[in-house]
Amino acid sequence: NAGNRAAGRIIPKNAHNRRPPRMKDIASYIAQNRFGLGATHDGADIGADPRGWVKAQITGRRPAQLSGFRASADILAEIQVARAEGRDAQRAASRNAYRSDFATETLARAQLMVDTPAPFAERMVLFWSNHFTVANTKPLIGPMIPAYEREAIRPHIFGRFADMLKAAIRHPGML
Repeated sequence: NAGNRAAGRIIPKNAHNRRPPRMKDIASYIAQNRFGLGATHDGADIGADPRGWVKAQITGRRPAQLSGFRASADILAEIQVARAEGRDAQRAASRNAYRSDFATETLARAQLMVDTPAPFAERMVLFWSNHFTVANTKPLIGPMIPAYEREAIRPHIFGRFADMLKAAIRHPGML
């Protein structure tokens, strides 16, 4: 309705009740925007030490939310087996992999970015995934893109660049 629209945008019903993010100081705000994914809607407290908040995120931990997904080698093998059966079988296997692997892991990744206690790590994953981009133009490669990010990029975001480079260029998604 017209009452909920302003400048072409739909305004949530309770928008007037929402409070702006709470920041202890400007350093917290800057840290969340420069090194995270932006200030949070609930004004998450990053403590009195924004630098410490960023440094604490530099770990080798892997998010549990992204465990349990199939490896890229398994996705690729399934599509290759179908390819041997014919073009229609390959298309069906690729569509199935998009639905079961690509879509579910991409959704889990997006949810992780929204809920993460380590937005700096997620920002680095986005940066390096964009740097070592894999094209979603081939039905053989597309379904394994989230697995590529999980296997070749995530483990190396805070490690040596040479290790990430080797993992990225040797991954089946990049070949």
